[in-house]
Amino acid sequence: MNNNDSCKIPKILILGKTGTGKSTFCNVIAGKLPDSDKSSGGFPVSSETDSCTKKTTLGDFCYCGDPRRPVTIIDTPGFDDPTKNQDAEIISNLVDELKSMKRYH
Repeated sequence: MNNNDSCKIPKILILGKTGTGKSTFCNVIAGKLPDSDKSSGGFPVSSETDSCTKKTTLGDFCYCGDPRRPVTIIDTPGFDDPTKNQDAEIISNLVDELKSMKRYH
């Protein structure tokens, strides 16, 4: 795949509050089981409403498992975590991560 081809692949950035199912949603659109984890090629999830995703994570997948529909999914830590007051830090780290992902611009 050349650089122009990678620009044609849709990128989906998932944002939201802590504990709302962002990583589960990422797994579903990646064609994985909702409760998949890293060992099964998915995004780690928690059955609790607390934060599971600690840093911005991305992966290349096939949309809903369809190999004709490549997609890059970017999962992010949640906002408004009741146990922390770090939204500004999360946003800053997210911006830095996205800037460093040159192939995803």
